[in-house]
Amino acid sequence: MLRARSSIAMALVLHFAGEPVFAGNTDAPEEVAAADKAEAPTVTPAQVARALAFMKDSKPERRKGAYAAFRKLGDATRETYAETLEKARAYHDDRMGTQAFDLVFAENSVTQFRKVYREWVEAREGAIKFVQTDWKAADPGHYKEKHAEMDAAFARAEAGYARMIGAAAKAGKSELALLESSSVALIEIEAELDWCEGREPRERTLRSLLAGNDVAEDLVEILRDIDAARKLVGDLAACEEHNASSSWASAPVKSFASLINPRRVALGLPALRLDQNLSKACAGHCEEMARLGYFAHESPVEENKSFGNRAKNAGFAGFASGECIYVGGAAAIGAHKAWWYSDGHRLIMYAKGPNTLGLGTNGNHWTLNTGSRKWE
Repeated sequence: MLRARSSIAMALVLHFAGEPVFAGNTDAPEEVAAADKAEAPTVTPAQVARALAFMKDSKPERRKGAYAAFRKLGDATRETYAETLEKARAYHDDRMGTQAFDLVFAENSVTQFRKVYREWVEAREGAIKFVQTDWKAADPGHYKEKHAEMDAAFARAEAGYARMIGAAAKAGKSELALLESSSVALIEIEAELDWCEGREPRERTLRSLLAGNDVAEDLVEILRDIDAARKLVGDLAACEEHNASSSWASAPVKSFASLINPRRVALGLPALRLDQNLSKACAGHCEEMARLGYFAHESPVEENKSFGNRAKNAGFAGFASGECIYVGGAAAIGAHKAWWYSDGHRLIMYAKGPNTLGLGTNGNHWTLNTGSRKWE
């Protein structure tokens, strides 16, 4: 609410960086003191307009000067302060929306990311259909040709993933600077509105502010995809660090994990963390097959009959979901190649659900288990 008579506010000259936010008058000190007893401080429309101009300014010092000036006047002007803040918020929100709109229609690192990201999504969706299809069952007369098409589709997804990750690393580093200045002002204003309403301050970020701006919808979607891409990289790096630091794992086991995980991520699948107990079950099955001279998923030893039994007996705390076995060589690439072109095994290796990998070897014998468990 604005009131025309405002001897206290008019007498109160608040300076910030050498500039008065509310201009004062020449009332004598004794007259100001008398007015202080007679009425609460108020501000004139002209003073509010000046404060609003300060709040719209791109310089943080000027904005903070306006906030400080209003707060100095106390509760009596809180309603006027909130109304002024709302106008400043609308100004900065419109400014940010215009900047966001302009950003998504220009050639820059953000729109370049959007292009390569969409290309990767299209490539990976095409590839995953090939990878997760049992071609011997679906097209038994042409499964070899389908495997060749699968290889080509996977190569496109892998190349697209590499381009997308490179674009994600560069996206928005300079272009988002303009939006940051608007978001800083909005975050300040929201905090001041919290004070006016007597609320606890709430955390705001550029992303949350953009999400509330109708004009910025396209940019919000792109930024969400950038975040997702960077999370893929971070999750893969964390998984690879875990696997590399698993001192119990043999070199062939680590080599296989390093081979399969980038391929899974290129297809949009989560990387798999090595689990010691699940790998213990796999190694035990390899040793038993070599010792007893059989090659099968089902063990002749009753307590080890299924891969689920073996995982439980080894102390695996999660759920074992699939198993692949191979005999023919000690190299990880050979085991992977054999399972890749065997539809049933490939469906296990490249399933969407698992987050855990068990691997064991014994000479030329390999056993792989996939599973799910909670990781810290």
